[in-house]
Amino acid sequence: MSLLKRLFTAARGGATEVGEAIADTQAIRILDQEIRDANEAIRSARVAQTAITAKRKLKQQEVSDLQKDLDKYLGITKGLLDKGGQEDLLNETADHVAALEARLSTETVVLEQLVSNEAAIATTLKNITAKLEQTKQQVDNVKATEAVQRAQSSVASQRAGVNSALGSAAASLSRIQEKQRQRKAMFEAAEDLDAQESGSSLDAKLAAAGIGSTSSSGSDVLARLRAEAAK
Repeated sequence: MSLLKRLFTAARGGATEVGEAIADTQAIRILDQEIRDANEAIRSARVAQTAITAKRKLKQQEVSDLQKDLDKYLGITKGLLDKGGQEDLLNETADHVAALEARLSTETVVLEQLVSNEAAIATTLKNITAKLEQTKQQVDNVKATEAVQRAQSSVASQRAGVNSALGSAAASLSRIQEKQRQRKAMFEAAEDLDAQESGSSLDAKLAAAGIGSTSSSGSDVLARLRAEAAK
């Protein structure tokens, strides 16, 4: 792969990473907005649920009252029927019972629809609320993980900077120590040159070899004196 192609591939990879990072950020923002919208929808649904519950209770009371009236007029009609006579009144009560039965049947259907709708809304709200809470938790986890990883990345970058600084400091220290060793060697070499120029170095070497020594011991002095006396 040529260098130009590698650079192009690297640039594409970098652009892809940037694009994905932007998309991920936008995705979290979109999820946050969808969560807010879902919360608002749930609040509206709860208001609707409250209204339906109120209607169901009123209709339930209405059906209960109709049932009581029906039971009452059924009893009256049966009593008139058992008693006999008063056909006009019997027919009137029978018609009233028929009307009550028809109305009760209609209102019972309405009540059943209200009960069904109320139950459906309750189930839907329960499921949506559970899913919303799960989504909230996932988004919170993603945000928390992202924050932790950003912190870890920052720490890693700082650590890399510290390691680089320490490496530079160690290299500088090595250079300083090497220069000090070189200067020490130069100083020692200069001292050797001074000693050679003054002759002290040669005398020291001859003395070490036992040559040219001017110092004498007591026995040397006595030997010299005896030799002089014998002449």
